[in-house]
Amino acid sequence: MLISRSKRQLLKYVRCLGTVSTELAKPVDSLASPAPQFSLWDSIFKSTSMPRVSLAESFPGASTGQSTEHTPVSSVPQTTKLENGMRVITLESSIPFASVGVFADAGSMWEDPSINGVSHFLQTIAFKSTTNRTHFAFAHDMLKIGAHVNCVTSREHTIYSADCLPEAVPAVISGFADVIQNHEFHSNDLEAGIAKYKKVLEELDVLPEVNIMEAIHEAAYSSSPLGQSLYCPPDMLNAFDSNFLQQHMKQTFTGPRMVVAGVGVQHGELVALAKDAFSGIDNTTATAPKNVYIGGESRKRAESGGLAHVAVGFGSVDWHSDDLLPLCVLQTMMGGGGSFSAGGPGKGMYSRLYENILNTHGWVESANSFTSIFADTSIFGIYGVVEGSHASNLVEVMLRELVQMANPVNSVELGRAKNALKSAVYMQLETRPLQLEDLGKQHITYDKVFTADEIAEKIDAVTGADIQRVATDMLKTKVSIGSWGSVQHVPRVADVQRHLG
Repeated sequence: MLISRSKRQLLKYVRCLGTVSTELAKPVDSLASPAPQFSLWDSIFKSTSMPRVSLAESFPGASTGQSTEHTPVSSVPQTTKLENGMRVITLESSIPFASVGVFADAGSMWEDPSINGVSHFLQTIAFKSTTNRTHFAFAHDMLKIGAHVNCVTSREHTIYSADCLPEAVPAVISGFADVIQNHEFHSNDLEAGIAKYKKVLEELDVLPEVNIMEAIHEAAYSSSPLGQSLYCPPDMLNAFDSNFLQQHMKQTFTGPRMVVAGVGVQHGELVALAKDAFSGIDNTTATAPKNVYIGGESRKRAESGGLAHVAVGFGSVDWHSDDLLPLCVLQTMMGGGGSFSAGGPGKGMYSRLYENILNTHGWVESANSFTSIFADTSIFGIYGVVEGSHASNLVEVMLRELVQMANPVNSVELGRAKNALKSAVYMQLETRPLQLEDLGKQHITYDKVFTADEIAEKIDAVTGADIQRVATDMLKTKVSIGSWGSVQHVPRVADVQRHLG
């Protein structure tokens, strides 16, 4: 009975496909390797009157079409400086899509300690009501044109960005200008924004990566602007009323501190849009804050499942230094990853931290090199994760690797790191959001943009002597240690500094 039911179901299934076969009349045991009389393809196209033509031949009666001349796309950006000091930069694109952004020198580094964190809080309420439209109206306007808008704040910059169709660029630029110049900061928006921001802080408070970066910056820069937290303390939020925030926006978002960037946008169009939309922007300049790397320590005990997160670093070169690319090559050479990472050289398995730490010490959960680079300084170091009881051993191992950076560099290792870095540069610039970010950040930092080919050429010129020089100068600075989690076994920075001599 069971065999009969299976046979009927199979017959029904095959009939539905239109592939009836006489083989189905055989015993069920023969169905394991049926020999159908014709295929499903034949069944579907059997009755068609269309000719069956080999793919190597032209289809009868088909037009050959007209050839289209390829229009080359320039890889050189165009720039214009407006009368109010604002800069506009665009880059052509062969894709019928646009990415635009407004970049400003605005972040925790630019803040007075009494208002520390205000920039990051403004990120949360960036697209609320203005004097011209409500938050709902703004959201509706952006949804109507299919624009995806975002606002991100770092220690150095605040970026308003959007991805949209080229014809929607005027509406996006108008929207950005509106929220920057005419933000109302209504009491209801502030109340909702504060409640939301407090939840954000609660979520960030348990993220190791966030806490360890805060710790290493505090340790490295102490009372310098970069030593301030990126995030606003909860007890300061109620001090930010409407009048203060409006005045802060007016003083911060001035022409000389801003860049409007676009990818896939006509340069003349974006210049005209920026000139019209930001006509109310002041032309006041601002003196960039000065940061001094001093070294030190910062630790925070927290529930982390018994793990200790530790970052050890030294002071190094800034964005404007000739040794910037040697520093980047050095970071690629150091590499790193997690103890359970899979893959080959492309995953960093042949980097120094993999070979000398992860593949040697089974108790290390992860070890990654990092850089945090700014206009006048940087931190270079290693961030590792271990069980709390191994924290002291981890610091010892990481310091040994950092000290060995000043030794002669193997040519094979150097060549591999340079190739990996060049590959990363080209691959990142294939992603539109990163292409826009690179365009805007380079222009606001250098007042010009280096192409990927120019950067690759500079990377090729890096020598082993360059790496040794950068590493030697770095190790002359004082050590910084930031830790979070199970930190009771993390050594004190004074003891580590004495050990280093």
